[in-house]
Amino acid sequence: MFKRIVKALLDAVIALYVVVVVYYLAYGPDRFTLMGIRIVIEDLFNPVIILFFAGGLRGLLTVTWNKKAIFDAIIISISTVMALGAMEAFYRIKYPDDMNPPRFTFNNEGKTSNNDRGPYSGGPKRQGVQRIMVQGDSITYGVAVSDYKDLYPYKLLAILNQDAPNYDMQVWAGGGMQIDYHAENLAKVGLEVDPDIIVYQWFVNDTEIMLGRPKPMLAAWRKNPLHPILERISIVYRLVDNRLYTLAYQPGVAYAEYLRENMVPYRKGWWLFAREFHKWATYANGLADRTIMMMYPSLPFQGEYPFAPINKAVVSLTHPHSMRIPAAYLPKRDGLEEEGHNTTYELARVARRGKTLKGHLAYGPYINFGKGPHQATFNLKLLDQAPKEAKVALLEVATGIGQTILASRLVHGRDFSQPGQWEEFTIPFAVEVRMLEEVEFRIEWFDEADLAVDTVDVPVDYKVEVVDPVDRLKTFNTHARLFDAHPSPRAHTALAEALAEQIIKGP
Repeated sequence: MFKRIVKALLDAVIALYVVVVVYYLAYGPDRFTLMGIRIVIEDLFNPVIILFFAGGLRGLLTVTWNKKAIFDAIIISISTVMALGAMEAFYRIKYPDDMNPPRFTFNNEGKTSNNDRGPYSGGPKRQGVQRIMVQGDSITYGVAVSDYKDLYPYKLLAILNQDAPNYDMQVWAGGGMQIDYHAENLAKVGLEVDPDIIVYQWFVNDTEIMLGRPKPMLAAWRKNPLHPILERISIVYRLVDNRLYTLAYQPGVAYAEYLRENMVPYRKGWWLFAREFHKWATYANGLADRTIMMMYPSLPFQGEYPFAPINKAVVSLTHPHSMRIPAAYLPKRDGLEEEGHNTTYELARVARRGKTLKGHLAYGPYINFGKGPHQATFNLKLLDQAPKEAKVALLEVATGIGQTILASRLVHGRDFSQPGQWEEFTIPFAVEVRMLEEVEFRIEWFDEADLAVDTVDVPVDYKVEVVDPVDRLKTFNTHARLFDAHPSPRAHTALAEALAEQIIKGP
């Protein structure tokens, strides 16, 4: 009698779990009150544990336990433990560094006492020796590679100096260092380093200036307090966990979709990256004779490279082009952001009489320009008919928070052909110093005609050379470890060879 009651209770628990799963699949996470009881359907991990426990106990009660059944259960248990142990031993022998990675080695000769992993040649340059400044993130720093001499900067320097000491090098790299950091770093230490060649190791996450990527979902089983313990002691568990997480949550697919949606011309995220690219490339041009961008690929992949459109767009920035600065994403005193104006980006900055305060409709983006002639083209549109003598806008190129006006132009109603169409108003300006900081483009509105602003276009040519090592890398497993996608010593060798070819052959 007692056994039948326990079986019935276990059957009820299993049936209840099935109902909860069906409800979850139909409606997603939910919270509601049923007969005064607060029901929370949110995390199915604990119900899974209950299901396994109930199902296992139900199975035990179903089996007629005799000597043969007990013997079979013991043999199955021993065989399972032995198989898991053999798998654990095999993977620990094949991947010895994954569970107990060796300590990093450092060269201890540069910027700080204990965290330099790349060559660092300080002080004045020697006559006849060209200095290379390498900038990068955790790839260049060598996360997952224990010996610093296995990293591509060392190998590159060895290739270049195999006949004579013609080059020295400084490496500025670390985990999470992206293009905005590299631009700031050039501004701070560039003159002191005095590089002849700048090498920037780019990765696709460098486009994420907006920092809006969705947070990776936390798998239900990873919330179990046993998870970090099992992950720490078993490589087989880590393999199963990694595979299940990839199958269930597809983090790589979600990340690729996020980048393809937000980091392409002409979206806000793309503009934020293009602005930082301009800052970095302008500093690099002002400091070095040559600038090289090495585009590290996201590996492995099958078929078409998932980030090919992003790479193509980034490479287009290295060619002569017009930097298109969206007025809708610049600071303002007042104004509206409106869709439906056939704009380059998604929005236009609009001023309407009676709805917008008189004053600066847009200003910024506070970027740098090198010495020489430049020009800015403001794309404006009258929204209705304006008197010929009406002051529509004052266009300015300024620096010093508006204290120094480099060029200006007052636009009247007579300067427009007709309302409702975009028209260009160009202002030339010149930079007389090596590097001019905090340049802004200002549109002041006088409340005499409704006006829309699309972009401010500035022709640029950064003369950046591009090295794409994907063909060298996609033929072998580049991962440094089983669970770490950072490049292995073999991959670092391929990077060094690709860069050496580019440096030797010239632009």
